[in-house]
Amino acid sequence: VIADLFMSLDNVIAVAGASHGRLMLVVVGLMVSVPVIIWGSRLIQAALAKFPLFIYAGSGLLAYTGGEMIVRERELSSFMAQHSTLEMLLPVLTVIFVILASIYYEQTSEKH
Repeated sequence: VIADLFMSLDNVIAVAGASHGRLMLVVVGLMVSVPVIIWGSRLIQAALAKFPLFIYAGSGLLAYTGGEMIVRERELSSFMAQHSTLEMLLPVLTVIFVILASIYYEQTSEKH
């Protein structure tokens, strides 16, 4: 429920920004998107319960994207140019770290 609330709030902000101040677009956008978010999150929750491997796949994808964002950061461009191996490996190392941290967290939470 809390995740739905925050996703809906984020969606309201996105719809309001995309509407460029036109109230009718805001209303229509919210009437379409909020139910999609609520039903979509339930569908995703059911899929994750049935196929827990998707949790790791999603985490890995987010971690890879985060690693790519770090590598492509403009402020780090000169550093990354000097360390091309790190530039190449950082997204993969980020995925490995997140997956291992998830497995560790799962194992320690089962003991408690």
